[in-house]
Amino acid sequence: MKILVTGTAGFIGFHLANALVKRGDEVVGYDVINDYYDVNLKLARLKTAGFDISETGQGKLISSKTQPNLKFIKADLADTQTMKELFEKEKFGCVVNLAAQAGVRYSLINPQAYIDSNVTGFMNILECCRHNQTKNLVYASSSSVYGLNENMPFSTHEGVNHPISLYAVTKKSNEMMAHTYSHLFGVPTTGLRFFTVYGPWGRPDMALFLFVDAALKGKKIDVFNYGKMKRDFTYVDDIVKGIIKCVDNPAKPNPAWDAKHPDPATSSAPFKVYNIGNNSPVELMDYIKAVELKIGREIEKNFLPLQAGDVPATYADVSDLVADYDYTCHTLNAQGRKVEVKYGLTTQIAQHLACTMGYKRHKGENDKSEQLLYVPTTWQNYPQGQMTSVETIPPYQYLTAEKMPSMKWQLLADRDTICGYICQKAEAQYGGRKWVAWFTEQLPSHFGPWRLQGLPGLILRAVSDDGIHHFECRKVEAVKEKVSYIVPERSIKCGRNKFVKLRNRLFGNPNYLSNPAYYIKAEEIESVTVMNGTMMIGTLPIDMKPAQFQPLDF
Repeated sequence: MKILVTGTAGFIGFHLANALVKRGDEVVGYDVINDYYDVNLKLARLKTAGFDISETGQGKLISSKTQPNLKFIKADLADTQTMKELFEKEKFGCVVNLAAQAGVRYSLINPQAYIDSNVTGFMNILECCRHNQTKNLVYASSSSVYGLNENMPFSTHEGVNHPISLYAVTKKSNEMMAHTYSHLFGVPTTGLRFFTVYGPWGRPDMALFLFVDAALKGKKIDVFNYGKMKRDFTYVDDIVKGIIKCVDNPAKPNPAWDAKHPDPATSSAPFKVYNIGNNSPVELMDYIKAVELKIGREIEKNFLPLQAGDVPATYADVSDLVADYDYTCHTLNAQGRKVEVKYGLTTQIAQHLACTMGYKRHKGENDKSEQLLYVPTTWQNYPQGQMTSVETIPPYQYLTAEKMPSMKWQLLADRDTICGYICQKAEAQYGGRKWVAWFTEQLPSHFGPWRLQGLPGLILRAVSDDGIHHFECRKVEAVKEKVSYIVPERSIKCGRNKFVKLRNRLFGNPNYLSNPAYYIKAEEIESVTVMNGTMMIGTLPIDMKPAQFQPLDF
């Protein structure tokens, strides 16, 4: 496929172009190479990609010396004529627009630059895609669009109508402009809201590089909001992986889209918006501490209030990417090796039965290590009137059964749309927590995720009042095959109360280390002991859940 990537001298565009070329795509890069930050870094990226920097004249299309399927043109997004001629000549199958004037704080100083690049430039992209029948447009939005929103994790299915920087305004306008062209002219558009991207060849104005540079020079660092900041730091390879998923899968109309309850992330037009983040926010002070540990000394800090246009926290809900493309993010294991992590909850619904299964998988790890994870399987109304659960306390599986609980739901007037279904709000107390649930009568089932049930429609979202537990449906799939409910025969039968006490004694221990269980090698699993309420694998104490974890039971 021939793909135009704008912003190829930039951080993300550089990595994306290289990844696309590596897999065999024909790529044309496009960048104005402005001086928002050191131009030499941008030129170095191009040089690394095989371009002769002396050949980069304005409006001149040049070829990489090392990658025959990679070309580059230096031009401004606002240069209508150059862009028009390029589209007519190259006939791109897909366009990825990453070129933009970046930076929240700089938008307070030079707002016109954001209008020229992010609005006028994007309009040129849309017009060229429209008139050249481009089959797919993927473009960069930003987590900044969430503005004053504090409902976390940030979801694309909620409105973003309160931006607090001009940069965020231009990114939100891009999403609205894209939808208009998808609706009027059928141009498939996918907007990607990036969350604090980091990695090699990154922008020098980002926190990582600013902190390290200051630390190595013995200078103070400015710490805004007095250190009470959280960011969903996302490695650049994960960003690239998400972009490529969208390159290969143009947006399609949502057949269940309801104009009376419009979903901001989808449309009756070929339009889609995704978050791309790590789904794991990090406190700024923890981030700084990691830098200090690496350089071997404490960094002097200048604590300041929150800057204008900035937000105190970001946290991405990436469930749509997980559901649509089995998207995963990278993390590091205890040995510093990169692993892929995917996780989720599946609820299978039959006429009179339901089964909820949790999963957590790590690429490259032996599945036997999953024995260390507390991932329950719960059958509702199995056998009739009973609730059966199979849960693990390593190395044993426990089978418990109890009467189906009676949940006294209060139905509320609020409505929302989840997965294209109109849902009603309800509240109830269960398991020592208050739950807010959203159910749809369009799917007339009394069940829901985990152990939640008893409403006149399938529960598609449930949130506990402590903020720890959040279930949300991301895909509804009809299957013809009969759902089988098989309870393992080798499980230890145990009364529910006895099991909960046993489990809470182990998993509720606040002194567990924060090492994920999958750090443990498969061959070590056979030697499991418990000492003073702490689980040991050999001589290593294991935390089965993060310190904030509280079991879903009383």
